[in-house]
Amino acid sequence: MCVEMDLCIVKIVYGHINNTVFCGLSRSITGALNVIKEVYPKSIDGKIESYSPTRMIILLDKNKKVYALIELEKKEVINNVEWVVTKRNNEGYVSDTVWGVFDTKNKAEAFVDQNVEDPVRTIREKCNIEEIDGYKPFHRIIGDENPELNKVHYTIYMTDVKD
Repeated sequence: MCVEMDLCIVKIVYGHINNTVFCGLSRSITGALNVIKEVYPKSIDGKIESYSPTRMIILLDKNKKVYALIELEKKEVINNVEWVVTKRNNEGYVSDTVWGVFDTKNKAEAFVDQNVEDPVRTIREKCNIEEIDGYKPFHRIIGDENPELNKVHYTIYMTDVKD
């Protein structure tokens, strides 16, 4: 029998939902609040703006329009370390969208490899991240004349899961 648990994916939102930054993972809402305190140590307004069975939005700073976004993902096993794949939004926002959470780096890299042609990898050991730049699959077949429109940027984060 499998029991699914909730993994909290913690993000900070600056002013607009397309300005979202991945911050960390936790096994509980309490752990998610600790992640928020680590990345946003200022005193927070703390008002819950919106919630549903899969997501919670907490107001952190009313004047600056800063919010914490906690999304719940069902997983059978939550390891102490998980690998998070994000994709940068190339439409003028400073946003990384979480595309997946994996239990091994190999699975995260395989996921990215399926979504990138001509990958160029940059490993940033101090930050425990790997950045992958490349192009959307089949961009040459589609025949788009401007390859800049078909660039993609993924990041793989090695992330400790808070309790």
